[in-house]
Amino acid sequence: MNWFSKARFIESEWQKQWRNSRIFETEPNQKKPKFYMVFAYPTTSGALHVGHARSYTIPDVIARFKRMQGFNVFFPLGFHATGLDCLNIHEKITNNPEYGERYGIPVKTAEKLKTPIAVEKYLEKVIFESLLKLGVSVNLRPIVSTIDSAYNKFVQWQFKKLRELGYLVQNDYYLPWCPSCGHPVSLDAAEADVSEWKGATVKEYTVIKFRDNKGTIFPASTLRPETIFGVTNLWLNPNGQYVEAKINEETWITSKESFQKLKDQGKNVEVISEKIGKVLNGTEVINPVTGDLVKVLMAEFVNPDEASGVVMSVPAHDPYDYLCCKTQYSNIKPIQVINVEGMSQFPAKDVLERFGVRKTIDPRLNEAVKELYKAENNGRIISSIQTFGGMNTVKAREALKEHLVKLGAYDKLLELSVKPVFCRCGAEIIVRVIKGQ
Repeated sequence: MNWFSKARFIESEWQKQWRNSRIFETEPNQKKPKFYMVFAYPTTSGALHVGHARSYTIPDVIARFKRMQGFNVFFPLGFHATGLDCLNIHEKITNNPEYGERYGIPVKTAEKLKTPIAVEKYLEKVIFESLLKLGVSVNLRPIVSTIDSAYNKFVQWQFKKLRELGYLVQNDYYLPWCPSCGHPVSLDAAEADVSEWKGATVKEYTVIKFRDNKGTIFPASTLRPETIFGVTNLWLNPNGQYVEAKINEETWITSKESFQKLKDQGKNVEVISEKIGKVLNGTEVINPVTGDLVKVLMAEFVNPDEASGVVMSVPAHDPYDYLCCKTQYSNIKPIQVINVEGMSQFPAKDVLERFGVRKTIDPRLNEAVKELYKAENNGRIISSIQTFGGMNTVKAREALKEHLVKLGAYDKLLELSVKPVFCRCGAEIIVRVIKGQ
């Protein structure tokens, strides 16, 4: 027997003793201080993986430490059974039992699981056995599942109490969504719903409505609306596919890729015509905040698949914009908006010089952008700008959004911060509005 086999044998023997002695089953004891520990119930959407092992080891260490300190520790186990996951798994293994292997269900077992509930209960057993092998010191006596009728009543009671106390708000929410499974997914390090998380979150773009002389809207998407005072032009990708579309009651020019996103996020959309970006070169639009007339120009660094595919150009405060203006549109002069301690009136120029970046294809450019945005978040709007002058950048950002709403020039579009991210079923995750939640 090699050392690894010996270690596995010793491990299993100790775990067997823990189970047989019921060492982790808590009994009432008035002489000991109480300590309650629970981790997020594992979702019954497949077998556990190493991410779960990492997540569940942390509370286990705490529970064991508290027992050593003399606490009477109650550390129960539960299962998060939404029903949707098991419904989808059941549909897939019914059509193809081999599909169950990706969820930890052998083919012969998959053939016997005739209902979503049967799938859920089987996955409970798989997860239970995995936690035993991991050696997590949970109390195995009071196991519950959120799909159990008693637990359902408990959840209903919680919601009723929260509603009575005024803590429940019904609203529309923008969530990561799997179009294949047909339900929201979780973006987190446990990777219960996604094949690889990559640190993705949902980020919100402010969409600012620039209008041409016909009233057609060029929806510039930005994470920094406070820089609108420094806009010198808008950017489109010259080779990008754009659409003129009816968005609710307005006419927008937006990238073809963003059209579906707008639909997913609750807009009524209808394509009027399609066109390539460069045919819009030179179109004049009005900055809704300053009233300035600016042109729509072309830049190949614009990603049509990011937000609306229409971008504000603020060369004083964006390294991409500064480089593009310097190399292609030398007549455009930067306009300062933010004061940053230790930097000139054109912080984008400063950070480019520090990084030694001269081209938009330089891989260091993204790092330069991150450094500049972080520095400018601690800056202040220059005093010459009315109403917002002297404000901290982050505070001005929120105030500017409110101002845009009053002007009728505001909207929003949500994106994943990292793309692509895939569901465990293999479909690419999108952001979708869920109404009336």
